[in-house]
Amino acid sequence: MAIQETVMGETEVLMLREKVKLLESLADESKKQAEIILKEANLKAEKIISDAEIKSKNTFLKKERIENELKEFIQTERELLKRYEEL
Repeated sequence: MAIQETVMGETEVLMLREKVKLLESLADESKKQAEIILKEANLKAEKIISDAEIKSKNTFLKKERIENELKEFIQTERELLKRYEEL
């Protein structure tokens, strides 16, 4: 009877060790998947930031261009008014 209990105990220990190995393997896989997901999320975030910076810079450049064109237009208008007044 004691031998049978010992053998059953050893069998149970072996099964539990295999379960531990399996769970450790699953944990490692989960960590790897989590790292991949985080890397992908970081890349997407960097792309979003980069795109936003480019859009912001383009908007700023357009604003400057429009301001310069408006200044030129106002200057031209002043010159025309001055010429008109001289007539």
